[in-house]
Amino acid sequence: MELHLAAWIIAGIFTIIAFGLSTYLIMMHFIYFTRPLLQKPIIRILALVPIFVVDSWFSLRFKDASLYFDLIRDAYEAYVIYQFFVLLVAFINTYQYEDSADAERLIDDSKGIRNIDIDIARLEVEPENVKEERLIRILEAKPDLVWHPWPFSYVFSPFKASRNFLLWTRRGILQFVVIKPLGALFAVVMNLLGVYGDERLSQLNRGYFYKTIVDNISITLAMYFLVLFYQATKIQLKPFNPVAKFLCIKLVVFFTFWQAVGIAILSYLDVIRETPNFSQKDVDKGLQDFLICIEMVPIAVLHAYAFGYKTYRDPESEPLLGKGRGGSGLLRELKPIAKNVGQVFNPKDVVEDAVEVFGIGDGARAVGRKMEETEEKVRDVIRAKTVKGDRYEDLETLHRVAGDSDYQEITTDLYS
Repeated sequence: MELHLAAWIIAGIFTIIAFGLSTYLIMMHFIYFTRPLLQKPIIRILALVPIFVVDSWFSLRFKDASLYFDLIRDAYEAYVIYQFFVLLVAFINTYQYEDSADAERLIDDSKGIRNIDIDIARLEVEPENVKEERLIRILEAKPDLVWHPWPFSYVFSPFKASRNFLLWTRRGILQFVVIKPLGALFAVVMNLLGVYGDERLSQLNRGYFYKTIVDNISITLAMYFLVLFYQATKIQLKPFNPVAKFLCIKLVVFFTFWQAVGIAILSYLDVIRETPNFSQKDVDKGLQDFLICIEMVPIAVLHAYAFGYKTYRDPESEPLLGKGRGGSGLLRELKPIAKNVGQVFNPKDVVEDAVEVFGIGDGARAVGRKMEETEEKVRDVIRAKTVKGDRYEDLETLHRVAGDSDYQEITTDLYS
């Protein structure tokens, strides 16, 4: 019992450090909240550290309730992986490449990002109807095929990045957002029914073994789609320093899922054994929770480097906090910060994305109708502008804007 108490105290010290570092960084992002499309997923990613350390610390202390704490941790882990993808998409859709020192190569690689932006502006469609249009056109304009990473390149053929690729990437990552928390909830139910097991891989007649297999397949699929997306967009993502950010996500996956699997294997090999006061399951769970509390400190430090707030400081505008004087001034300053906090941690956008990409019920039908209406409006605008003599630099630009079928239809109408 003394060892358990000592472990809890040591873990508590690391919890306070990690929590303090991450909370400070999150607060600074809220104070300099100048790029909502980028900082919203960034803050959600940063919140992983305080959630994980507090969750693991309480799980270490209250071992009988550890499965319930796991439910929170597992759900947020999957949520963060999707937010990383959202962050990458937002960067490509908003970055001003002409301001980059490497602008010429970045722009030439995608057949002219400036021309793509001009084409989108010409459509005169409402902003919400051209969601991710810049990214989609960059993908479709790339002349090179996207290769699967080794060794899958020997099995799967290279493919052309397109709108459909982006859709399947969302599906591949969002499935983990659904499956991971459902698996944790399933573990709670199985534990109540007495069929979950002692979290040993040797118990083939218990639920833990099969939950681990499903989690393994799901997380591997999600990470694979992330790698594919990076393969297709690594030139455009270069100014964003994606490697350090991706390392943060990979470490989280390792420290949560693969570390737990490693502990289970060591337990199966009797390297880790039960004690007179704690069962094998309690020892395995306690070790995992203790290690996460320790490991979140370097993760918090890495977050400060990969997701720093100084990039978002606008020298021409004042921060949201620190302008006022006295109590009333402070309250006025806190109002916009509180509003931003509510917007950042509202998961409505993730739910809407899941409804859209998986085609669930009325939401899918509504999205389908909206896409059809948007496409028809785009076609009408293209026809009208072309007939009126709106200046396209060449037929290749028109072809890129219209797509194969509309290009043939428009040119047939024009030159018949």
